[in-house]
Amino acid sequence: MTCRDLKKILPELDPELLSGVIGRKSFQELFFRNCPDPEYIQLICELIGPKNKEEA
Repeated sequence: MTCRDLKKILPELDPELLSGVIGRKSFQELFFRNCPDPEYIQLICELIGPKNKEEA
């Protein structure tokens, strides 16, 4: 079994699936409140896109 960094996996996932998950307000509230890693925060902000960054 191999392990891959989530930071490399997220951009490779199906965009519709990913936006359905990270685009939800409940995900964003919990994620941004609890994520200790600034790199993950930056990655999620990039994946959310500019129109939703203000909400995050």
